[in-house]
Amino acid sequence: MNYLNKLFSIFLLFFLFTNTSYSNESVAYIDIDFILKNSDIGKKSLEKINTQNNLNIQDLKKKEKILKKQKIILILN
Repeated sequence: MNYLNKLFSIFLLFFLFTNTSYSNESVAYIDIDFILKNSDIGKKSLEKINTQNNLNIQDLKKKEKILKKQKIILILN
């Protein structure tokens, strides 16, 4: 019990005598979505990403068809 009292008093003193720091500079946030959708470079980047995404989806669909055909062949044999 004595140990818990000492521990509690140490934590209490620690939290009572800690000072909060204040900053003179304000915090700023950048809206990346707005920048990507409205800047020329952002629009081009999104276009490239979307075309690559569409190509990857088409490639995966082709591979899925091949795998389905192979699965059917394996099941029938």
